[in-house]
Amino acid sequence: MRPVPAWRPWLELGGALPVLFLAVWTRWPVPWRVMLGLSVAVPEIAHWLLVAGLLITAAALRDWRRRRSRLAVAVLCPALFWLGAVPLRIPAAVRAFDDAFESTLGSGYDRRIPADVRERMRSSPLLFRDFLRGLDGQAVMVTPGIRYAAPNGEAVTLAVYRPAAGGRLPVVVQLHGGNWPRAYAGFDGPITRALAASGYVVFDVDYRSAPRWHWPAQLEDVTAALGWIAANAPAYGADASQLVLVGRSIGAVLALRAAAAPSPVHPRAVVALYCPVDLLATYESPPVPDILDVRARAEAFLGGDPRQTGSLYRDLSPITHAGEPHPPILLINGAMDPIVKAADARRLAKELQTSGVAVQLVLPWANHAFDSIAYGPSIQITLYYMQRFIAWALTEPAV
Repeated sequence: MRPVPAWRPWLELGGALPVLFLAVWTRWPVPWRVMLGLSVAVPEIAHWLLVAGLLITAAALRDWRRRRSRLAVAVLCPALFWLGAVPLRIPAAVRAFDDAFESTLGSGYDRRIPADVRERMRSSPLLFRDFLRGLDGQAVMVTPGIRYAAPNGEAVTLAVYRPAAGGRLPVVVQLHGGNWPRAYAGFDGPITRALAASGYVVFDVDYRSAPRWHWPAQLEDVTAALGWIAANAPAYGADASQLVLVGRSIGAVLALRAAAAPSPVHPRAVVALYCPVDLLATYESPPVPDILDVRARAEAFLGGDPRQTGSLYRDLSPITHAGEPHPPILLINGAMDPIVKAADARRLAKELQTSGVAVQLVLPWANHAFDSIAYGPSIQITLYYMQRFIAWALTEPAV
């Protein structure tokens, strides 16, 4: 037997420690904002970290007589346990999602979706190829920087994503998140392109951002964008009578508020991802640790604290308007989200059921903005159920 090089146990230990460090953030919230991206990404690449950990473990077991190799295995044991929990939870989550759709939308809901639409949807919640290449959406046409309004002399724009196939296609209006004060369009590219590739014309709408512009300027912009889309959709091969709103974070709040407010066009459904529910309650009891300083962000967005602008906090909060008529709504949250708690999404779903269909899905391993990771399981599962929900909503009679 060839002697073990003296450097190899050091290499094994050096590989084990980063795996353990990353695995920790699948179970605990990060303490600082600079680490938020890490806690979002780690659950989405847990399968690759698990493979890396198993390979290091196998190498260390071959060198078991070396103290550092044994230490590497000891370090990796909890890491592999935590990392392995992510892929192991996926089958149960998918079954729960299927049951939720069947019970809320009706048994055999997907059979009511036209065959040509089903052919363009994902065939499975998870496809191995998409872990390697990301979502399919490269063959779409993009027209950026279209001005739809100029409130107070400040131009606000949208981008249009279209599939290569022509015809009068349904519309998806996308409202980005962007961390409230630092709003920007284009962040949601993977799902945007994938939706366009599956037969929708996607209008990615920008809007005025805080702290320069306070609520309700953002809702005014969304309403103006819907009016522009209603007037100009045919020029882009789109049918604005078949329109669905998709929003993320504060964009999800805007989508829900726009769906219940007077509008030039009536959305047929809303998809809200990690949507803040009750701004006043969040201000009074911020998350711990509060890595985004939600009070400062709420004040920037609403122009003051609740003592000054309490009515605006209530007006912005979707829970305030839950009893009003809404189109069908799909809520998707990550259970590990430290900013928008899954329990809040469940509370909103329960309240919304009194005014229409509300389906609430929880990705038990996912964090805030989980769909920003193009090669993870969460974005695949989200797209799978979004496609089915949108297609189902567009087959139902308009409310």
